[in-house]
Amino acid sequence: MAITTPMIWRGRRGMPLRESLADALDEGLRRSPFWLRRTAPAARFVGDLALRERYLTGRRFTNAIAAWMAPNRGHAMYDTWLGYALSTNVRGAEVVRRLGAHKPLAGARALDVGCAYGGSSVAFAEAGGEAVGIDVDPNLLGFAALNVADKRARVTLANVDVTDGHRMRELGRFDFITCSDVIEHVRDVPATLANLAAALNPGGLLHLQIPNGRAAALVLADGHFGAFAITLLERDDALRYFAEKRFGAAYDVFSYLTLERYLEMLARDGVRPVGDAVQNAPVDGEAAIARVAGMLGDIEQRIEHASIDPGISPATRAALQRAVRDYLCEVRAALVRVHGADRRAPNDTPRTFVQTYGIDCWDLIAFKTD
Repeated sequence: MAITTPMIWRGRRGMPLRESLADALDEGLRRSPFWLRRTAPAARFVGDLALRERYLTGRRFTNAIAAWMAPNRGHAMYDTWLGYALSTNVRGAEVVRRLGAHKPLAGARALDVGCAYGGSSVAFAEAGGEAVGIDVDPNLLGFAALNVADKRARVTLANVDVTDGHRMRELGRFDFITCSDVIEHVRDVPATLANLAAALNPGGLLHLQIPNGRAAALVLADGHFGAFAITLLERDDALRYFAEKRFGAAYDVFSYLTLERYLEMLARDGVRPVGDAVQNAPVDGEAAIARVAGMLGDIEQRIEHASIDPGISPATRAALQRAVRDYLCEVRAALVRVHGADRRAPNDTPRTFVQTYGIDCWDLIAFKTD
C-alpha cells in the first residue's frame, strides 16, 4: 500500500491532559452525541483533543485504536498497551531526531521494520526521507495506514517478514533502518540481523530497541503482559505458564538473548555500534545498581507467592522456581564482584552490571562498515 498525499497537519497547544488514558477516553465519549454513545461507543469514539495532541495522532487512528483496545479495559496492562499504541508518533519522532544527529535525513531511504502503528515511518517522511514501513501483521498495517493517512505523510507500507531474505532484497537498500521491540518476536534472530545488515547501505545506520529479559524490572513484570519471571523461562515453559495464567490472547515472544550475543551477530554481519554499545545507559550507575539490588527482595516475594498459586501447574512452578533461584544467585554474585575486589574478568564492572540487569530495553545505534 502506498500513500502519497503531501503531509499537512497542525495542532493547538496548551490543552489540559488527563491523568489516565482511560479517563481521557471516557471524557471523549461523554462529549460525543448521545446517539453515538448509545449505538457503538467504542467503535465511534470521538477522541479527546488533548489526548490526540499529546500523542500527535489524528482522529481516525485514535478512534480505531480506542475501539480495538476497548475489550481489554479490565486488563491490568490496558493503559500500557493503549499508551504504547497512541504514542507511536511521539516515539518515532524521538528516534528519527536522534538518528538525524548522525547524518542527514532529507532524501535518505528509511525502513521501519515491524512498523506496527507507523510512528517511525511517519517521522522519517516528515523529515523528508523516502519512508517504507513493513510488518508481518496485516492488522497492524491497517492501523499504520490510518496513522499515515491522518498525518498525510508520504509512506509506503508493505506486508513483509524480516526473516524472508528474498522479500527483504526486493525492498532494496536503505540509509536508515529502525527495528524497535521486534527482535524478541522473531523465530530466527541471526537471519533477521543478517537481513537488516544486508539492507543497509555502506555507512547506513541501524537503530534497535531490544527488551532485556534479564533486567530486574522485567523479571518482576515483563513489558508485554506484566507477567512475573516469564522472561527467564524457556519458550515451552513460558507458553505453558502464559496459558495457565491467561496473561493475554497469545504469547508471541520467542527469545531473549544477551546483549553480547546480539553485538556478536551484528559484528559478524559488518555492523558495529556508534560510540557506546548502549545509548540509554543511566548517568548514575551506582543508583541503577542500588535499584536492581532493591528489587531482589520483591522478586523473592513474588516467587514465594507463585509457589503456592493454585493456578500454576507443578511443572510450571518447578520451572519458575529453578529459573528465579538461578537468576537471584547470578545477580547477587555479580553484586559481590562489582562492589568488592573479586573481579575475575574484565567485564565485572558497574557498567556491565547495569547493562545486564539494570536497563529494561537496550537502545542501540550501529553503522554498516562496508
